[in-house]
Amino acid sequence: MASGYFLTGITTSNLFKLVRRNRLSFHPKYLSRFIVVLLYSFGTTIFTLCEKLFYSRKIDQTACPQDPIFIVGHWRSGTTFLHQIFNAMPGFKTPSVLEIGTPESFLVSKKILSPIMQRILPSKRSTDNVALSLEEPQEDEYALFRATTLSPVEKLIFPEKDSFFLDNECDFLPPPTKEEKWRTTLRTFCKKLSLTGSGGKIVLKNPFHSTRILYLKKMFPKAKFIHIYRDPVKVIPSTIRMWKIEGQQNSLHEGYTTPTLERTISIYDTILKKIKKALKHLPDNDYCTINFSDLETDPEATLTTALQKIGIPLSQEQRQELSTFVGSLKHYRKNRYSLPKEDESLIRKRLKHHIDAAPVLLTKPA
Repeated sequence: MASGYFLTGITTSNLFKLVRRNRLSFHPKYLSRFIVVLLYSFGTTIFTLCEKLFYSRKIDQTACPQDPIFIVGHWRSGTTFLHQIFNAMPGFKTPSVLEIGTPESFLVSKKILSPIMQRILPSKRSTDNVALSLEEPQEDEYALFRATTLSPVEKLIFPEKDSFFLDNECDFLPPPTKEEKWRTTLRTFCKKLSLTGSGGKIVLKNPFHSTRILYLKKMFPKAKFIHIYRDPVKVIPSTIRMWKIEGQQNSLHEGYTTPTLERTISIYDTILKKIKKALKHLPDNDYCTINFSDLETDPEATLTTALQKIGIPLSQEQRQELSTFVGSLKHYRKNRYSLPKEDESLIRKRLKHHIDAAPVLLTKPA
């Protein structure tokens, strides 16, 4: 579906929970978008009830993985590319587009919905040229949002006039009264992924998790974190474009505001400061930071070095699949941006402390 995809796959009860908390526009564009989401929600609700009936006991009896890998970093920093690499290698389990789209029912709905969704799914993401299919990895924020209605994404879909949806967000944490629900939902989602992942280590990528690192470490004591950094001169204009498109395609009433250059720089600065502060509290072998330029130039050496640091060696088979995947991308073309000189100067000036401290691949494995 071209629009409203952040909500497609939500149950009817959760959809109306969001509507009750927010206002719904009766403008034809927004109303038609809501109706399509609503129609999808009827089927999702039925599948969800079936999953509870047939799988609840099995899910309850499944141990929650304690050692997932979390990929964190600011939006447009290469988190998707890194997630795709893990998806291509055996021994790892990344949540797919379909699993993220139907988080409460995919154990029963996957076989039925796959041929239907594959027909209507666009071949590429709307924000860039990245290939999109039901088996492509996707970030778990949208699964959590559909299953709990608890996410900053709510204010992107139901925007407040003249306010960017991240303006009042600091930690992206669930409200204290809803923490247990949020934690239970994430653990349950990981259990279900382990049921479909053939024993592979779960790898989640989610820029919103960037400010939840210590929170997640308490939930998953053996978790590992990979922070991916990218030059903000590349990240900032790409992020502005991304949020413009996402807002235009998912809002359910008027008033969505695209972030300004100043606001985007500020958010980038805040996110990276929080990542760096949190990582200092973790044992050295529980995290690593890599530079997207290193990953792009030499994916195998960069990832092998990073994973060695956190105690996850790659097998020869995994390296081969990594190499094969990277080779398949030789015709991929990234979006190009024409950034005014004054904007680039402002980014470099305001974020100089992050640029100067950019990580580099210091030691390549033998």
